[in-house]
Amino acid sequence: MILARTTDSDQIHSIANRLHRRRFAIRDGAKIAFYEHGDGDTTLLLVTPTAYQVAMFQPVVEALCQKFHVVTIDPRGTGSSDPLPSHYAMQQYEEDIRAVIKTIKRKQMIAVGMSSAGRQITRLSHSYPRLIDKLVFVGTPPARSYNPPELIPHWELLEQGDFSQFDEFIAVFAAHLFSEPESRDFADEFIRSAYELPMEIWQNYSAPEPADNIRPLLKDINIPLLVLHGQIEAL
Repeated sequence: MILARTTDSDQIHSIANRLHRRRFAIRDGAKIAFYEHGDGDTTLLLVTPTAYQVAMFQPVVEALCQKFHVVTIDPRGTGSSDPLPSHYAMQQYEEDIRAVIKTIKRKQMIAVGMSSAGRQITRLSHSYPRLIDKLVFVGTPPARSYNPPELIPHWELLEQGDFSQFDEFIAVFAAHLFSEPESRDFADEFIRSAYELPMEIWQNYSAPEPADNIRPLLKDINIPLLVLHGQIEAL
């Protein structure tokens, strides 16, 4: 291992920061896996939607972990977290995130939500005002209604547990998420990883969210909010 051979302290520290340190939060007897990287004073909690893989954030984790304490989560039913029980509502996923935050026990907590995960961390921050210090949205629409019309019938089928058109759905969904020509590799990786998830994850992901439109909640959240890649969000 390079870490064992090198004597350069800066290089050792840089390599150590990139190591995945797996831990578990326990909620209602279930294990929620999360991964720590780096050792900065400020924690960046990178949250992906339940149907995305944590690898979606991996390209930025290795850079951010040199200055921050970076945390990613395996949502329940994925990765090293416990299997998904039936009818696992979106509120349950949000409480899982809260359990991870409480387990970390860090003072400065910045939650970064990709896509619909931005709505999850918004609802958490609204319900528990002192839980998170700052919010960052990465391509987060204020409500699912901002999805293109061609996806609506697919969401309805998935919610009913009908996966007969999943191939068509995931191709359309990936094209919507990664519309820029240079992001084709990300779209291909997203499609590949989608088939690795249990179909129950997609069924849960398609279910209506509580307080789906987060605009009314934002006026009551008195912490800094940064919106990235927000062309249609109009938050």
